[in-house]
Amino acid sequence: MLSGLILCDRYLKKESIKAYEKYQEKYKIYILNYNHEKLIQGVTNINICSVAEGLNRILKENTGKFIFVGANSSDYEAISNHKRIFFIYNLVLNDVALEYDYVINDASDLDKIINRIEIKERMIGNYPYEIISYRNSNVTVIYRACYNYFGFLNFTHTNDDDFLIKKLINIPNLLGPFDGNTWYKYRLALNEFDFKLYPDLNNTNYEVNLLLNNGFIIKEKYISTLAYHNNRLAKRALNLKLDSNYSFAIYYKQECYKHLEEVYEIVIDSFTDSIFYEPISKEDFLDLYISNLSFCDPNLVIIYYKNTPIAFSFGYDDPEKRFYVSKTVGIKKNFQNKNIILKLISLNYEIILEKGYDKILYHFQNAKTRTLMNVHKNSKIKEKEYGVFSHD
Repeated sequence: MLSGLILCDRYLKKESIKAYEKYQEKYKIYILNYNHEKLIQGVTNINICSVAEGLNRILKENTGKFIFVGANSSDYEAISNHKRIFFIYNLVLNDVALEYDYVINDASDLDKIINRIEIKERMIGNYPYEIISYRNSNVTVIYRACYNYFGFLNFTHTNDDDFLIKKLINIPNLLGPFDGNTWYKYRLALNEFDFKLYPDLNNTNYEVNLLLNNGFIIKEKYISTLAYHNNRLAKRALNLKLDSNYSFAIYYKQECYKHLEEVYEIVIDSFTDSIFYEPISKEDFLDLYISNLSFCDPNLVIIYYKNTPIAFSFGYDDPEKRFYVSKTVGIKKNFQNKNIILKLISLNYEIILEKGYDKILYHFQNAKTRTLMNVHKNSKIKEKEYGVFSHD
């Protein structure tokens, strides 16, 4: 997380000093001081001959991360470790920077930037990362053990993207896009760009071609399949009887929120062998699910064995009322068998009948391991594909 804020006395004007003073309560503030004058009381002044000298001293004396508010390309180049110092380009200073991590119009914009950084720190976790940029085009590289993830894409659809991508591919073993990891936004849509789903990846063919034309390949593929509901299989599933140790429940709308801890218990058991899986704390999981449910009225099916949750399926009405969405299915490893899958199908069939849909979307399934592939193999209407890209 952020430890402090670095300013330079060259850029501090009387009207901006107050805007920075309030950060003393939360962060350590350093002022790189050319004029040896104390502009803000109670902060650490570092008398310098060069910006690089002051920044390196701060890095040596601290272990945390800092944001440095500067004015030009020389300030950016003075940073020796972009994983620990993020460069804030202040436009009000009327100088030119071609590379920067964030941009502000004046000191009052800093609150928004700090909030973005703190959210990003939580999403990325303890991995070191830096922002690769050219003007307003930028991408974040997260340095990991085997692959270096790239994500938080901000392409401007200008020539700046070409400069950016040429900088990016100098970094080895790239994999992405991941905005942190798979619990957050990742992948790019590969086709059917006008077929809008909820949630979805809202890129165009531009981003896909930009990566493919610069040596990236599609490492993993995912598919969202719209199909007519398999009534024959569903009716067969309705006749399935599980023994008396099993029970089930269907929860609707706000009631679903009361059972997210049970969903978490199933998820951490059933998803651990999935590609790119990473652990997640219960607190983060609950926060994510609650925020992700905000656009819909969810339905949650849970199957219990001796009152312990062992399987779930999560779905909702398409917000445009075109079909029902089967978003996530999870089954604990010791219960992954045909009968449990059929029981989930039968319970979801009851929901779909009640809502009057004849079409269902199986959303974001891995192309190699689509759990419900046999359910819709003869009734597909259309498929939307997504990809994770790699570059060695």
